[in-house]
Amino acid sequence: MNTNQLSASHYAGAAALLFIYGGAVCPLIDSLDRATWAVNVVVCFGIGWLLRTAGYAGLERTRGERPTPRQTLALDLGVLALIAVVIATVNSVTAYFMLESVLKVLVGIGAVGYFISTDTLLHSELRTGQALAARGENHQLASARRSFSRRFLVLSLISLSIVAVVLVLLVNKQLLVMSWTETAPDNALRRGIVIESIFVVGVVAAYVCRTMQSASKLLAFYLQNQQRTLERVSAGDYDHNVPIISNDEFGDIARHTNNMIETIIERSAELQRTQNATILSLAALAETRDTDTGAHITRTQHYVKVLAEHMATHPDYADQLTPDVVDLIYKSTPLHDIGKVGIPDSVLLKPGKLTDDEYDTMKTHTLLGVRALEVVEAELGSSNFLRYAKDVVATHHERWDGKGYPAGLAGEDIPLCGRLMAVADVYDALISERVYKPAFDHAKARYIIVEGSGTQFDPAVVSAFVACEAEFNRIAKRLTQPRAENALAA
Repeated sequence: MNTNQLSASHYAGAAALLFIYGGAVCPLIDSLDRATWAVNVVVCFGIGWLLRTAGYAGLERTRGERPTPRQTLALDLGVLALIAVVIATVNSVTAYFMLESVLKVLVGIGAVGYFISTDTLLHSELRTGQALAARGENHQLASARRSFSRRFLVLSLISLSIVAVVLVLLVNKQLLVMSWTETAPDNALRRGIVIESIFVVGVVAAYVCRTMQSASKLLAFYLQNQQRTLERVSAGDYDHNVPIISNDEFGDIARHTNNMIETIIERSAELQRTQNATILSLAALAETRDTDTGAHITRTQHYVKVLAEHMATHPDYADQLTPDVVDLIYKSTPLHDIGKVGIPDSVLLKPGKLTDDEYDTMKTHTLLGVRALEVVEAELGSSNFLRYAKDVVATHHERWDGKGYPAGLAGEDIPLCGRLMAVADVYDALISERVYKPAFDHAKARYIIVEGSGTQFDPAVVSAFVACEAEFNRIAKRLTQPRAENALAA
């Protein structure tokens, strides 16, 4: 229901109540001819509604959009006050109502008008807020701050005051009726007074409850906006703000929440830059010990990303390889050989084939790398990035058949990031020239990788490699020169 429809229903309800039960607070109304009274009420409320509709349309044309809630409030209060004055004046002129009765009509219509205007105001605020939130816009806040809690307190006090005034008028009317009765009130009169009292109090209570319900809906809307945004932020989604649609406590809360989100984004970006710089520094450190590592780091990083993104399209791996996980694996792979900084030069830089003892020493680079990352973890605390980095460092030399090192893991006991890195690492070693071997072409490297499916490598990863081999070949040709600064290139 839009604001105009709500207002129309309120005007119609108020007219019906005034026609049927106006005599409950003003006995002189009961003396009027019912047809005359009906015409007076219908004409006055009808003209009032037309004036209200015309005023709303005029405000809409002037603003170029729907009127503000406060303009709607002023419009309804003005029209309903005019209706009250006109009806009271007509009664005074045509039916010679005494001043007391005129005041009762003014008070009665004024009370109903207050509830109608307030309910329409709250409904208009809610509709405006919902429209702004749907468009992701903020309200052009008024210069004067209005306290929601104070508004709610004022609403409660006025509502209680109206209830008290209506009760006083009702009791006064009943006393007046009984004073007209020469004998003691009979049971029928008493019953009529009780029923009339219950009805009038019920009507006023219904208006109070309706207004409180509208206020509660507006309050719930503010809190739900806040809650939804905080839930998203708690889940790591910072691409949301709380719409600022009021200049009160809830507007302040929304503003501070948005500032907090901006601070989190800035701190996260700073942390990400620090993390990237740390990765680059560690990767560069490994490169200083092994002259073949630089381009190898860059190429294997891109190979792993290609494999992971391809496997992520398969239903069996979609849950394991979400975009965030792929990004973490991509960023952690440059660290896979950082443990080589702890390998003696006599082994790391030996131009010929390694002896068995030297090979055992070389194999310790995985454990050395994990220990280095554990030191970082102990200092900074655990994180998803460090978890994937440790898995890559520790398991990229494990084999699908369990004959790898350092732990002899087999099959799916090897973390998926380690199985991806194993294929990327071996492929790049095969196509690269080493002091102990020439560079193989892509076809031969592909043959060796495929031959290792089910023994050295995860068959699913090998299948992904075959599907992406053209991209592997392009990456290898594009990234042939060692460039440490490319270690984190997107």
